Amino acid sequence: MAAEFVVYPPFLVVFGLLIVNLICAYMTQRPFQKGRWSSSYWLVFTQILFYPAVIGVAVLGGVSFQPTHEPNKVASLWVSVLWWASLVLGVLWTWRMKGIRWTAFSLVALQEFLFLGAFFTADMAISGRWL
Repeated sequence: MAAEFVVYPPFLVVFGLLIVNLICAYMTQRPFQKGRWSSSYWLVFTQILFYPAVIGVAVLGGVSFQPTHEPNKVASLWVSVLWWASLVLGVLWTWRMKGIRWTAFSLVALQEFLFLGAFFTADMAISGRWL
């Protein structure tokens, strides 16, 4: 469910634009041909680890289906922490990748867009309000 949101038309358009942006950034900057890609730049893909972390928090902190239906406040806090951590880490990676910041921003923006589905699903599981 966290990845299915991409197939809905408004999100599909945004996803397509992000892919086109990444392709244009790659074609313009050619990070691998000009030797601009440092060995530490691969760490930008560590942001992908936020996806299973958020889903794990959603599974472990899901709302109980007892009569109160109160959201799990600890899980909600952890999802917020993971959201801000992913944004800060995305800014950090974009800032560190000097010379290919457009490519870095394109990669981070695409990853953050895909994380939105995980955060949205986690919020539904934690709060108990499903669409």
